[in-house]
Amino acid sequence: MYSSQLAIWHLTDGETPVDVDHTLADKIIEYAKSGAEPFDVSTSITSLPEAIKAGTVSAVLKNYVDIADDPSPVYEYFGQVNLVLTNLTNQE
Repeated sequence: MYSSQLAIWHLTDGETPVDVDHTLADKIIEYAKSGAEPFDVSTSITSLPEAIKAGTVSAVLKNYVDIADDPSPVYEYFGQVNLVLTNLTNQE
């Protein structure tokens, strides 16, 4: 999970922390930049953002705790949080 966060941070702001292993994050970044088509593009699977927008799922962040040791902008988003997803339909 942390490697995914590192990859997203790098793709959004170009920053890469130097004091952590980002080997897996680098692979995620390489794949994201490769132009590979996601597996679900040609299917009828609804993405999470689409489901939230349609009101069929709610997503709430709870219990955020800042875990950054360094207050610099590179580390301003380091934290732990619970993501609570709720199905708002009567389908499983």
